[in-house]
Amino acid sequence: MDIDVPESFMQQYEWLLVLVGSALVDGALKTPGMTDHEIRTELAGLVTRYRGMAVEGEPSLVAESVAARVLDIRSRLAKMPADEAGVPPMELPDETILSVVVFLQRLEISHNNGRKLSRAFLQFLMQFHVPSLPMDDETPAAVESVEPAAAADIS
Repeated sequence: MDIDVPESFMQQYEWLLVLVGSALVDGALKTPGMTDHEIRTELAGLVTRYRGMAVEGEPSLVAESVAARVLDIRSRLAKMPADEAGVPPMELPDETILSVVVFLQRLEISHNNGRKLSRAFLQFLMQFHVPSLPMDDETPAAVESVEPAAAADIS
């Protein structure tokens, strides 16, 4: 609750929310039977990670998926040329990722139906899932041109 995520922030970083949420889905789908409760635990671990705190144990498939997507986004942003005024491309600090993960945490809380084996939040995220974009040095990521994939049956 100590992290403020204003609506203006989410409007500015909606594209990042979609990509990090998609990475969360990718990791969850690699873990058979993953539930919303387990995703909540993963999100808590990601909050700890992006606060700069050490996380014990082996990283999960979800954490690896999110970390890989964040690295990919940062790499793509770094490769973008400066604009006409010479302004370098945007950087993506851990605080920004942390705010997006916290927003996802709050979404999970609001979409979890309280059942132990619930997958309601995962079903919700599937509506916005964007597959990982292949690296292409000649074409910068055009996030706004990617359409969400059709919701997959994850039951």
